[in-house]
Amino acid sequence: DLGIVLQAPHPRYDPLHPGRPWAAGSMAMALAAVVAAAMLSCHAAGEQVLLTNERSTAPAFAAGHGRSLSGCSPLEGGARRTCKRTRQPHHRMSPSMQTDQARAWKSFEEWAEKAGIQNPTIKMSEFASGLRGMKAISPVSSGDILVTVPSTSVLRVVKGQSRLPSRLKGYVSEGTWQGLEWWAQLAVLLLWEKGHARSPSTEPSSFVRWIEVLPKSLSTPFHWNEESVKELQYQPLIDKIEKQKREWRSIFDKISCDNPQFQEADFYNACEMARSRAFSGPYVGKLPKDQMFLTGLLVALSTQLHLLETSQAALGAVLVVGGILANTFLLPNFLGLTHYVIAPMIDMINHDGQSKSIVTYQALQAAFEVQSSSNFNVGDQVFISYGDRSNDQLLQYYGFVEMDNVHDLYEIADLDGKLRKKGGKGGSEVGSKDAYVSPKGLDEESMNRAKSLFPDEASARQAVKEILQDELNSFPTTLEEDEVALRSRSALQSSFPLALSFRVSKKRLLHQVLQQL
Repeated sequence: DLGIVLQAPHPRYDPLHPGRPWAAGSMAMALAAVVAAAMLSCHAAGEQVLLTNERSTAPAFAAGHGRSLSGCSPLEGGARRTCKRTRQPHHRMSPSMQTDQARAWKSFEEWAEKAGIQNPTIKMSEFASGLRGMKAISPVSSGDILVTVPSTSVLRVVKGQSRLPSRLKGYVSEGTWQGLEWWAQLAVLLLWEKGHARSPSTEPSSFVRWIEVLPKSLSTPFHWNEESVKELQYQPLIDKIEKQKREWRSIFDKISCDNPQFQEADFYNACEMARSRAFSGPYVGKLPKDQMFLTGLLVALSTQLHLLETSQAALGAVLVVGGILANTFLLPNFLGLTHYVIAPMIDMINHDGQSKSIVTYQALQAAFEVQSSSNFNVGDQVFISYGDRSNDQLLQYYGFVEMDNVHDLYEIADLDGKLRKKGGKGGSEVGSKDAYVSPKGLDEESMNRAKSLFPDEASARQAVKEILQDELNSFPTTLEEDEVALRSRSALQSSFPLALSFRVSKKRLLHQVLQQL
């Protein structure tokens, strides 16, 4: 079971389970040596590795990672934790639209089955909130495999190996492709599969049924007008949104020079699909099973026909298999290759920030797997984690806010300058770093800087407390006013509920840390 663990933020190692001996006698001894050596080689090489993500570790507000898949909801007191999240409410569909949607879902599920995607215990469903996700259709136990997706049924790009795919020649130029970020490359791939800006007759796509069930848009601030963005009341995210708009427009301009048929709105939608649905991990080549089998066959024949001593055959096989495994696992890792993948069906599972699960790439099966770490009853919605995402990241790229998000952060610009205004002395006045407040308090590095500027810890903590209170007082509205508005039916207009939920989450975070101080 040669599995690459794709999990953020910490690597997790699964035991390796050798297979049964093929036969008795000298052949069994030789093959056992080959298998054992190969597995030890994989394990020692760190073949089970950490999944990183665009969708990077806090406090950096990642630019350039896909979502890290790690989890289904943990059990708390014997029951699955229900996580509060705010998304833009969906409009009620007419009966004809519901029929069209059901037909598209059924068509996608039929395609997925033919593509080798297995999800025997969960299926797509729409929940009472109007959100689409995956629900359990039979009891799920911790450790069960929820979804298996063959590597042949995913969209993937490899960072560090940016050659233009052959099917995209004439679609965009080699130079443009190599200059694109991974998510823009995935967006171009997705648009090609969709038949956008090309003649579908040139080469039919095998992903059409999946593309038909993808969201037509997301409720991200990228689409909001200036007034709605200001309702966030949080300058760090406002600045990131403006930067995102400039960056995406610049990329579109380059691509449209290669192919004037590209439509701006469709490109932006494809970028959002890539940023919100992809996950990433160290690239691993496809394990050449035929070469492995041939090596085993040669070992068996050479020992049975007494062409080689058992020890000689086993040693030769170990060297061959070691070379194969090094080429498959170690060389890509040495070169720093990272693959970014959108896997149909896996991408339909919603996020819970406290979920804990294992997502692996099984090299022998050449497939991605999602493993549950919790028990689910029939009808329960099944969740995974997109990684340790702050609400800034969730709203900007996924279009929702997770209330009481344990991974949320509040950014404080020029903390050192603010500390000096509170009486702090010493330290460098140049290159002051930003600070980040999490539900656990001010980040350790920033707190140590604060202590270095004051004669004792109590004075430093008091200064930090005053700075956080100043941040809270700087908002145009109070937490109490926002919570009243959030409960009001009149707030359910346009993008206002999401902006309101976002700033409520930031103010609650500051309140929580102030109480701790």
